[in-house]
Amino acid sequence: MRTVAPPTVQDDPIDADQAVIDRVIGGDRDAFGILIERYSDVLFRHAYGMTGSADVAEDILQVSYIKAFHHLGEVRGRFDAWVFRIVANGCKDWLKNIRRTHLSYEEDDQPSGYETPEEELDRGEMRRDLDRALAALPDSLREAFVMKHVEGRSYEEMADLLDATVGALKMRVHRAREALQKLDADTHRAPAAEPTADREVPLTSSENPALWAAIDAETARRRTMRAPDGFAARVLAKLADR
Repeated sequence: MRTVAPPTVQDDPIDADQAVIDRVIGGDRDAFGILIERYSDVLFRHAYGMTGSADVAEDILQVSYIKAFHHLGEVRGRFDAWVFRIVANGCKDWLKNIRRTHLSYEEDDQPSGYETPEEELDRGEMRRDLDRALAALPDSLREAFVMKHVEGRSYEEMADLLDATVGALKMRVHRAREALQKLDADTHRAPAAEPTADREVPLTSSENPALWAAIDAETARRRTMRAPDGFAARVLAKLADR
């Protein structure tokens, strides 16, 4: 069971993380587990959303945290933003390699939360449909959709992490949504309303409520995903072997 909590509201997250970083740089390698536990769940959800594979997501996180450990002295400002960029770049590198080698993944070993075989079958089809649609997107659109609708980040936070404007990110999410509408290509609908810098189009669409309810259910499930149990211990063990 995990025992490390995020910084409390009384703590400044940057200062709290920096205090741990100072301990690690000072020789307390095991303290790095605090940073792993603190951010591994949200980073796992990002990696899973980008790759569609729990095993690949864990591998990317493991490599990213090991890289972060060896470059902790380079952190300036927010550790969570810094390590996010390492993970995001790892996901993009993986996607480029998969597309170059024409491989694909049909995997989901996360607990389903569904009680009947029929519900499990529907969930599997929903997941595969969503993963196929996301896989066809350019990386920037897939990344924006995952960050907004799977990770639940605000556009302002996304803009900070990706060094992009809020308006540009809203457009990326909108274009990703348009691509997802092709999941129901036999249903003829009017074009969806485009977002503006001060107006967001909600995920659930009145133009095709059944489709968007299914997508919303799947993205809601992914928002509950957590990094595998024992992940921090495995990273620390690999660091000890080096």
